[in-house]
Amino acid sequence: MKRGAILTALTDRRVANIVAPDAHHHEPGRGAAMNEQIEYIGDDHAGSERAGRTRVLVPGVGGHAAAEILDPPQVRPVAGDGDAGFYRRSAPEHSAPEHSAPEGTDAGPGRTEAYSWAGLTSGNWTRALWLLLLPFMLANVGYWMGPAPLPDEEGTGGRRQRLQRTVEALQRLLALSLTAVLVVAATAVAMDLAGSQCVVDGRACNSTLSFLAWPWLTAPRRLVLTAAVPVALVLLLWWLGNRTWQQMESVPVPAATSIGALTPLEDRRMWNGRRSVRMLRAIHVAAAFAVIAVFLAAGSLATPARGLPSVINPDEWRRPWGWPVVTVLTVSLALLAALTVAVLLPMMGRRDRPGDAVRPHPFEEPLYRWLPWFGGALVVLAAVAALRPAGSAARTAGHPTPLPWLSGTVNLLFVGQAAVTIVLTACLWLSRRAAARPPAARPAWHGMAPVVTAGLAWLLADGLMTGVTLLVADRLGTPEPPPDGAGNHQGLVVAPTVLWTAVTAVGVAAVVLITAAIWLVVRRSPAESIADRVRQAYRYENLESAPPGSPRQRRAQAIIRDWSRGAMIDNLERHGGRLAAAVAVVVTTAVIADLATPSGIFAHSWRWAVALGAWLLGGLVLVLLSIGRQAYSSPGWRRTVGVLWDVGTFWPRATHPLAPPCYAERAVPDLLTRVTYLAGTWERAEEEAGWGPPPRDGQVLLAGHSQGSVITAAAVMQLSAETSGHVRLLTYGSPLRQLYARFFPSYLGAEALYRLSELLGATSATDGIRSDDLAAARWRNLYRPSDPIGGYVLEDRRPSEWPDEAQRRRADREQIEHHIDCALLDPSFGRAPGDTRYPPTYGHSAYPRDPAFALAMAWLWRQGPGGHDSNAESERPGAGAAGT
Repeated sequence: MKRGAILTALTDRRVANIVAPDAHHHEPGRGAAMNEQIEYIGDDHAGSERAGRTRVLVPGVGGHAAAEILDPPQVRPVAGDGDAGFYRRSAPEHSAPEHSAPEGTDAGPGRTEAYSWAGLTSGNWTRALWLLLLPFMLANVGYWMGPAPLPDEEGTGGRRQRLQRTVEALQRLLALSLTAVLVVAATAVAMDLAGSQCVVDGRACNSTLSFLAWPWLTAPRRLVLTAAVPVALVLLLWWLGNRTWQQMESVPVPAATSIGALTPLEDRRMWNGRRSVRMLRAIHVAAAFAVIAVFLAAGSLATPARGLPSVINPDEWRRPWGWPVVTVLTVSLALLAALTVAVLLPMMGRRDRPGDAVRPHPFEEPLYRWLPWFGGALVVLAAVAALRPAGSAARTAGHPTPLPWLSGTVNLLFVGQAAVTIVLTACLWLSRRAAARPPAARPAWHGMAPVVTAGLAWLLADGLMTGVTLLVADRLGTPEPPPDGAGNHQGLVVAPTVLWTAVTAVGVAAVVLITAAIWLVVRRSPAESIADRVRQAYRYENLESAPPGSPRQRRAQAIIRDWSRGAMIDNLERHGGRLAAAVAVVVTTAVIADLATPSGIFAHSWRWAVALGAWLLGGLVLVLLSIGRQAYSSPGWRRTVGVLWDVGTFWPRATHPLAPPCYAERAVPDLLTRVTYLAGTWERAEEEAGWGPPPRDGQVLLAGHSQGSVITAAAVMQLSAETSGHVRLLTYGSPLRQLYARFFPSYLGAEALYRLSELLGATSATDGIRSDDLAAARWRNLYRPSDPIGGYVLEDRRPSEWPDEAQRRRADREQIEHHIDCALLDPSFGRAPGDTRYPPTYGHSAYPRDPAFALAMAWLWRQGPGGHDSNAESERPGAGAAGT
């Protein structure tokens, strides 16, 4: 059976739902059993376009092609494009056997649609390049881990609002520094090591670069020639940013009927990043060009060793062709200063409400359009000035000459990023103390997850820069620290900060190895609480009376290990926090040592650590490149890498506009528009080209697996009151509580999850957040203790074994009728009759195999219409608003 066999059962019969399955756990040979459990589900191919019930399949992590989701002979598009769109079967499978509906189901006519968004996160060779931009992605993710932006009308005295805006500004500043690190790394490799230091007395340091020693390639010409490498990198980032912006952020978000929002995820401004992303991208690209222009101009100074005072040195202005160089250098430095201030402005993070008539500032359009071109023009002018007849800075005969200002820039970036991280930590801590009330559930790492993620982005960016620089320096010669005083040197000079980063990598690697060893030991010794839960769940096996070493005890131990793997995110949070604290100590020591010790110590006592760190960081670069290559050439690798990207790029680009694009800014508006249309509540449906009249009284069931549950939950929270009354939600294997509520508490924390239940019909409590009667919600969540990713969303329940199938079905039905969360027992304890193998542990996969899956969908379809307006006005103090 094909990989889509698990979903084939979901598309065979009569009921229509929106389903979001996961991409990684569809195993051959399981489709037949599933067909027995949910045989009543399928398409009504004979029904009219205006039939009542519709199911749309939305894949989870990794995405799916439409044919793989539906598994039919043919599919046809009904909305969207090749990157992301909605599909239906083009013809019924006449060979599918007829079955009667299981007892207790409420099957009816309907049709199936599949929302395939695989093209947003995988596809061509450009996806492999995103791996090298992992620090940019982490910078964005860290923003959404923090507190939600407060609206302008927030009445908390203003202190908390100022602190939060300071946190956001510092995150944007750190993101800008990451762009500078990438450009400086390319400059160090190309312009410094190859263009400035490799050729000495007419001889190249390596045969591969022998062309640089050609007589007509003078030092200025070599500098301009090698500057093409960082320029090409910036042009590539600019092109990728524009291309993904057109695919993602430029998708219009439907306007809301009202403007209030109880939780940040309900505010449609969150997905409307067209304006802010475009403005930030212009700033980052212009800053990248300005950095290159500074190094080109600095390399053409007569006295670059003076540093910034060279700009006001009269001798530089009076010498032949000196004034163009100094002018370009001055303008480039001024542009960098202005852009640094610009990213700190609150308007850079502001997102507009869809449908509002926003009047842009007069300078915005020129900023969008001309600022990057102005930065590029500075590079051209700096190159022309560098080629002037007067030549460039004086060179030391017989010794490599480093690129002026490079070492100081690297040191400044490293220390500046450390300072920003420290201030960010302080402001975030103060902001949490100033919060109006504590969160409903304890966030990961005591609310310091934004700092941990930002610090990881900083360290990874500097580590990649160091790894590339030392790899190339070792390939071309011998990396050495700058000489003390007027001492001569024969090797290639690298910045002291680069060497300290290599030494730091050794300490970080040691900490990671120790933490990994501790985790392995803990993993082999499962917590007693897990063993207790297993014994309670399988109470009919009488495990307490089973002798040690007996088959029942061995089976119980295997299940305990499987359930321990199901606590993966718990272990990640616990051990990840300890690892972050230990790494912070190592990095702090390195920063102090970088500021307090002379670079000459690397010539002798620390040379071994530099060499080992260079190999470690160089290996990291090669591993990322190898993974990127495999992700391009191998579908299996592409799916594996997709796990990281699909989780990390769910969030919009709020701080770094050149990061991997946010697929949710395309997927959520797509799903929001389509569900509104299918529910028959979209007034503009008649106006859309190619779209027929909307269904009459349409009903939709959204069922999301894994990451698909996050997408569907975000879409439901954006629906209007009229539309939400037509929607039902089934989530299974969902990371909403396990992962998102812990690490993104302001957006998908306990308050947001309770609010989601209210939007789907749960009775509201007096405080507007809690629910007195969760059972009334048209939402059910299925989870297993063996699932390492999915879990409960509101109430952690205990699964239990039953002596026969009839009792188990009654217990499942009771769970489904009275609780949103339904715990499923996995695996079955004993062997099936005639089988020599124990049943597999499904964990995160094959949820539709369980009879509770069919029962949950049947129960949801029996619920009457209703709804709450997710965009209704709210007077609750402290209500979040994204991007205000």
